[in-house]
Amino acid sequence: MRSLLRFRLCYLLAAPFGLFALEAPAVAGLPQWQGAVAAGTPAGYVNTNITSPIVADIGTYSETTGGGVTYEFIVNATNEGASSALMGAAQNPAGGDRAGLKFEQWPDSLTYGTTAFGVADFDSGVPNAPGVDTHVVFVNNSVNTLLYVNGAFAATILNSSPTLSGLVGIGQVYNGAAAAFDPLTGTILGVAVYDAALPANEIAAHAQAFAAVPEPAALAIALVAGCCIALRSRASRSAA
Repeated sequence: MRSLLRFRLCYLLAAPFGLFALEAPAVAGLPQWQGAVAAGTPAGYVNTNITSPIVADIGTYSETTGGGVTYEFIVNATNEGASSALMGAAQNPAGGDRAGLKFEQWPDSLTYGTTAFGVADFDSGVPNAPGVDTHVVFVNNSVNTLLYVNGAFAATILNSSPTLSGLVGIGQVYNGAAAAFDPLTGTILGVAVYDAALPANEIAAHAQAFAAVPEPAALAIALVAGCCIALRSRASRSAA
């Protein structure tokens, strides 16, 4: 009975702060991530909370400046269909490559990859994480693409260095007047594009900034545990 009363007391203490939410808001760390992006290498394009595929002009980029081009995403998506794109363009009037950065490489690979449309699909061999907020970065160094997942280097995609510029699909592949394809099922919580090859330490800092905010559920557990320990300790002293 006393244990139940202690738990109810902890609940009453935590409830006013909304700490018993069953799920954390997906945007919990976005302000911190945006701050890290703003403080580092200048981004040419930044967007957040893309809940359905869009077409956007991301600006013009060149792999000959700044050591390459970097495409950064925070994504929570599932594997639907044979392939899905984080960003891509099959028709590109800005002079960029006809290419795609894949959440899931074709066909049903369950892995990240890149595609040069009409040429080849390049599979990273790195499994994606469906239904989980994930920080994913593609660094084109003009020869290969370096893939980072949650701030850590994951793979080198050999002989593939796509540069996307101008009008592109985000969460799909832009195809000019024709229908877009490879839609992403999920949310791109954040995307940033840089006319430079971001160094590993900066990529790690961005991932850590997003991950640094505790989820409300975790805060609730910590608070309840602390309350119960304190009350149990007090009860033990009273009984002594």
